[in-house]
Amino acid sequence: MATTYMKKILEDVREDVVSGMSLSDSLNKFPVFPRIALKLLETAENSGSLEQTLAYLGTYYEKNIDYTSKNVSALLEPILLIVVGIAVALLAIAIILPIYQFTGSISIL
Repeated sequence: MATTYMKKILEDVREDVVSGMSLSDSLNKFPVFPRIALKLLETAENSGSLEQTLAYLGTYYEKNIDYTSKNVSALLEPILLIVVGIAVALLAIAIILPIYQFTGSISIL
């Protein structure tokens, strides 16, 4: 769903740029792009360094995604460990408790 939405936005941006609108002006029409990136692109267009700025932004966001995915993995690991531990403890209680109750009732007889 989001990919289809972004594809439509990028097609609209492409049409705007082909018709003569600047890249930054076209991207500014859509609220999905970070403001800082749009300002960098606007400055790059004015200074003639668009290629370097696009390469920088690509590298920056690629590293940002890597960092975020590593953090999510680092957070999920202990959470999953706790969930599995609780499940094992509940399973052990569900198996052992009836055995103790049964042996307790036998010793009373």
